[in-house]
Amino acid sequence: MKVSSKQEQQLSKEHFHLNRSEQTGAVRSQPIENLGVCYSDQIVLAPDLTLVHLHYSPVCDLTINQGDNPHNNHVLVITLGLYGNSCYQSAQASPTVNFSAGYTTINSFRDSAGQRYYHAAATTSQLRLIIGENLLQQYVGHERASLLLGSGQLTQLLHQKTSPTSLSHASVLARHMSHHEAGTNRLALHMHSLSLLSEQLESLLPPETTSKQKLSPDEVRQLEQVQDLMQKNIAEPITEEFLCTAMGISKSKLKEGFRYLFNSTPHKMLLEMRMRKAHLLLESGYQVAQTAWKVGYRHPNNFSVAFNQFFGYSPKSVFHKK
Repeated sequence: MKVSSKQEQQLSKEHFHLNRSEQTGAVRSQPIENLGVCYSDQIVLAPDLTLVHLHYSPVCDLTINQGDNPHNNHVLVITLGLYGNSCYQSAQASPTVNFSAGYTTINSFRDSAGQRYYHAAATTSQLRLIIGENLLQQYVGHERASLLLGSGQLTQLLHQKTSPTSLSHASVLARHMSHHEAGTNRLALHMHSLSLLSEQLESLLPPETTSKQKLSPDEVRQLEQVQDLMQKNIAEPITEEFLCTAMGISKSKLKEGFRYLFNSTPHKMLLEMRMRKAHLLLESGYQVAQTAWKVGYRHPNNFSVAFNQFFGYSPKSVFHKK
């Protein structure tokens, strides 16, 4: 088939054809027109558990229009960037979701029409694990599943460097998927997928407290004062030692109290405070270096890295939208 000579191509669902493997049940989706090596392999491992391996190396800039969620219910999608970069722009007012090699991105949604973008002559390889609402409830309970899935709008829950353990599982899964025509070990796919899911849920959901001892009103008040102290000194280089000394509390009590009262850690809460304020400052017109200083970063590069890891997009992209 002749390779397309177009510089840019926009595709919708009707521009793809599907090939199903009778041996494994895996379905390969690829453009009808020859746009380079572009395909995604999908296999349903169990009800509400789907694995997708995507490989795109288009000869032209490629935009894929995606309709509403084909899964017909709330889903949690874990994407591991194996090679290259791509992005997804929702039709909602959500920020662009970026997918990068070496990073794990987790989103939840029910309805999410939008567009996926792939650059010409650039290779993108990703592994996706799609978990439906019923299976998620089975593993984490109704309350915690609802917390993760939210209202149904596209929500980015995590964007962080892929751990060595996750990368190991992803490599095995991608290898099995890329050779699915020769025979796929479904048990291995299932086991590695669940192991991958388990690790990501640990990042998203802190372990439920088993302690029956409640905090006293004085302890609650003290921890809330620590929270206020962090907020008021957000531009300073705050450490746990500083908080403990200022409030007269031991480090173990500080960590235990934050976990019990806020379901967080001092470090995570401070990071979230800084990133949320930074976003507001950038939206208000502050430059990246000014914003970094105002939220406790003395080196703009360190701030940019932290911001990108937290939100999945750069602070410059927010500043330039003002």
